[in-house]
Amino acid sequence: MLARLCIFSCAATVALSGVASCKDRQACERARLKMEGTWESVMSTAGKRKIPSSYEELSPADKAARLAQWQPIQDQAETLRSSFETEQVTWNAADKAIGKLEEKLKEIPTGADPLNEAFAKQFELAKSEYAEFCNQCR
Repeated sequence: MLARLCIFSCAATVALSGVASCKDRQACERARLKMEGTWESVMSTAGKRKIPSSYEELSPADKAARLAQWQPIQDQAETLRSSFETEQVTWNAADKAIGKLEEKLKEIPTGADPLNEAFAKQFELAKSEYAEFCNQCR
């Protein structure tokens, strides 16, 4: 009986230590708010890439292609932003959205367009910040 109690106690301790992995709640809260802002910025940039200032000069086919290309990217960036909207970070949704964004960005040529290249760099920086946030607060 005592052995079972010890095993249960150890398992509970391990489970709780995983839940409370963030050592400094205030630092994690600041980092969470920063992550929300980071993904807000990525989402905004995707919106600007989706409908650039030259949008009206594009052919209907080019407009449709641009929307089809950038709308999913903007949507996934919004999912990421909303994952950090509350104190209860939705880690699984954020992880999935990053994976989907990575796949979508593979379809966008970066060498031909410096704005696409800048967006790719912005995304990589945001991903790096996300990895750091995960290490500190997950």
